[in-house]
Amino acid sequence: MASTPDLDTTSHTTLDPVFPLPHVSLPPMYVFSLVVKVLTCILGLPGNVLVIYITSRLMQPSANAAWCQGLAVADLAFIFTLPFSATYLSLGHHWPFGNVLCKLISSLAVISMVTSSFTLALISLDRCLSVLRPIWSQNHRGQGIARKACLLSCATALLLSLPTWVFRKTVVRSDSTVACHQIFLLPSEEAQQSQAEEEEYLRLLWVAQSRMTGVLVSQVVLGFLLPILTMMACYTLIGLQLRTLGRRRGWARPFGVMGTVVMAFMICLLPLQVLKLMVIASPMSPSVPQVVKLGLPLASSLVYLNSCLNPLLYLVLGGGLRTGLRRRSLCKALKWALTDEPTSERTVSHRETSL
Repeated sequence: MASTPDLDTTSHTTLDPVFPLPHVSLPPMYVFSLVVKVLTCILGLPGNVLVIYITSRLMQPSANAAWCQGLAVADLAFIFTLPFSATYLSLGHHWPFGNVLCKLISSLAVISMVTSSFTLALISLDRCLSVLRPIWSQNHRGQGIARKACLLSCATALLLSLPTWVFRKTVVRSDSTVACHQIFLLPSEEAQQSQAEEEEYLRLLWVAQSRMTGVLVSQVVLGFLLPILTMMACYTLIGLQLRTLGRRRGWARPFGVMGTVVMAFMICLLPLQVLKLMVIASPMSPSVPQVVKLGLPLASSLVYLNSCLNPLLYLVLGGGLRTGLRRRSLCKALKWALTDEPTSERTVSHRETSL
């Protein structure tokens, strides 16, 4: 089972083709996935580029500008992989770009998704500290620290992507088409497998299954569950603290925007994580592979969609869309939406400046 080289959650321990001959016409779910990829590129590329431009050129240096810029860079990196995976899908799961790009594009997709997850967890921690420890946060919170934290997120994501780089490779099918799959065997082990006796063959199969389980568990737990639990805990503490202080109204906009971004991320990535867990459990349930094969196009489409959502959410939920339409400036709208000061403080500051 494979969908696109970046979101494939299965392993293949032999050279048997996963798909039959390339499809002349794709099934409806794969057509839908292809359409989502195209729309994501159309919407996500200019949106994330605009966020990067505004946070780097038009906004005052701040931690929030660095956070939003880091998220936009991660989403943009993921969008750059979509033309390759769209081509792979449109050609009936034939990979024409070679082995190096098979590894690189798949690894980049993992890096961008995990980086987004870690960055959102760090943003949640930053927001939590700004409410629970406002004086300490004001003295220690800055753009430099936020950028270093984003780089640390990327470095950690790079480590989690190393198995993808090692085990992802091109496989020539019997009809001379090329697949881009994860095969959790080293080249020497693959050579042994082709000539192995039954006992040795089963041992290598067990090795591949164990490696696949380890990789998927690490991606689900470290790259998704741990950051999501961190985000949920932080926003729970924020809500309790603001209710206690009676300051919910002033902080509703900045925390509401980022809280919705977190929720959208969770909803978009959760189905794929569930499918990964189902793949881990597949030896115990023979019906699972078919369920995963049917569900992967939809789960993948949600992941693609998430990489173009953030700029739209900033505009709509931050009140920037209404402001931008009134002032006829999309840059001003996004700049307003990306500012994380409480509404009351911003209003006071604006009035003092006007006076």
